[in-house]
Amino acid sequence: MITECLRLPEPEYRLLDLSTNNACVAVKLECKVVEYLYIGGQSTSIEDSCEKAAQKAVRDLMKIFKISVKDVTSSRRRSFERYAALCKLKRVELERLEKVMAKVPLNADLAPEIGGNLHLVCVDFLTILRAVLRKVGFVCTPIEAIEHSPSNFSSWMTITPPRNSNSSEYDCIFGEPATTSATAKQNLAQKVLAYLIPIYNLEIIDANYEPSKNKLATLLCDLERETYLTLKERVLGIQENKEPSSLLVEQDCITPRGAYNKIPAMNGPPLPPKKRRLPESSTTKSVATSTSTKVPVYFTLPAELETVFQRPKFA
Repeated sequence: MITECLRLPEPEYRLLDLSTNNACVAVKLECKVVEYLYIGGQSTSIEDSCEKAAQKAVRDLMKIFKISVKDVTSSRRRSFERYAALCKLKRVELERLEKVMAKVPLNADLAPEIGGNLHLVCVDFLTILRAVLRKVGFVCTPIEAIEHSPSNFSSWMTITPPRNSNSSEYDCIFGEPATTSATAKQNLAQKVLAYLIPIYNLEIIDANYEPSKNKLATLLCDLERETYLTLKERVLGIQENKEPSSLLVEQDCITPRGAYNKIPAMNGPPLPPKKRRLPESSTTKSVATSTSTKVPVYFTLPAELETVFQRPKFA
């Protein structure tokens, strides 16, 4: 596939040592004079040595000619990059909330498509899926495809566990919509592979297969999540377990707490006026001259009430 993309002659496999099953592959350039030779080394079989030599050739040609290959490993690696990017966006949101800054739209380009190099090659996921199904023993229905419109296709299939297993249920898997029927089937095969790999703990060796890079992607993903959870505990006071749990917890979007987002407080009705207390000097009290005579107590009325109340007159 790499040689077809670069329009190079077909690679040539050669046997170096039959006793040790040592083989190599020769890749010639367009001039057909200079060739790259990749040795598979000693192995248990000639096919295994040829496979190792082909892996070396593919990875070296990818670096020399700047080729990006979309395969199972690159798709899984992009899922980790997308998860890390989402955790980073949540961390940025919390940092702005902590600094009482205005909320801004976040970048939605979480995991850009593979590109940037001169050539882009996509493997045939259907071929890989056929080999995996033969290996694990899953049975499936034929792949179906439907045309919703001239440029909108969907594809789906059902897969069932092996007959020797106790489960008789099956799962329906749907592919992402695509502009062509062939692309829709490739998207479906890619989803089925992602479904089967964790169930059977499969290890698919393809062009981008490098265990060190895969571990680095998962490590960076875990570090980004731990940083986000630490900031979340400090800002929102929510302590979350960093290890996966069997409980399903729903995390909603963060509610801004800045002063610019607060609802203004409602002012109640005005308080009633306080009663005016009269000074002691303005109050006169008459003293009774005898026990049989009741003398009322007089108070000085304000001037505005003189026309309302009439003072009783005594002879």
